[in-house]
Amino acid sequence: MKAVSIKKFVICGAAAILSMCVALQAHAGFVGNVVHADYLFPDIGNAYKNLGDAAVNAAGPEFSVKFASTITADISDTNILIDIFDVNSFFVPSIFNGFHFSDASGTLSPITGVTIASTNNFDFNASDITFDADDIFLNFQGRSVVPDSSLLLNVTFIPEPMSALLFGLGLTFIGITRRKN
Repeated sequence: MKAVSIKKFVICGAAAILSMCVALQAHAGFVGNVVHADYLFPDIGNAYKNLGDAAVNAAGPEFSVKFASTITADISDTNILIDIFDVNSFFVPSIFNGFHFSDASGTLSPITGVTIASTNNFDFNASDITFDADDIFLNFQGRSVVPDSSLLLNVTFIPEPMSALLFGLGLTFIGITRRKN
C-alpha cells in the first residue's frame, strides 16, 4: 500500500512540475505572430499606405515608411519602437495621421493595454493611443518631431489560455498529493 502511495506521489509530482514548466515557457506576445500595418491618413477609414504583413522576430524593424522622414516600426515581444530619421517632420492635423497595427494571422493573444515606456524628442501622450483586442492605433496628427526621435510603447496581452490551464492543473496535482499525505 505504501509503494502505491509513493508511486502516486511521484507521478502527480512529476505531472505538476511538467505542467508548471510548460506553463512558464508559454507566453503571450508579438514574437512568432504576423502583424499587419497601415499608415492611415486623413482618417481611420483611409489607408494612405499599406505597409503589409510581417512575421515578428527579434531582428530589426518590421515596417518602414518614407515621407519627408523615414519612420520605422520595430516590434519585439511586448514593445513597439517607432523611430523617425532624416529631417524635422510635422504630421499634418487631420482626424487621424498615424499607424494602425493589427493581428494579421488571428493568433495574437488579446491586447489589454498599450502604454508609453519612453520618448525621445517626440511629443506624444496616452490620448494619442487607442487599442482593442486586435488593433493598435497611434495618432501623430499635429505633432512635430526632430530627427532621431523615438517612441517606445509597452503592450500587454491576456495570458494564453493553455498556459493558465496547465498552471492550474499543476497546482491541482500539488493540492491532491498534499491532501492525501
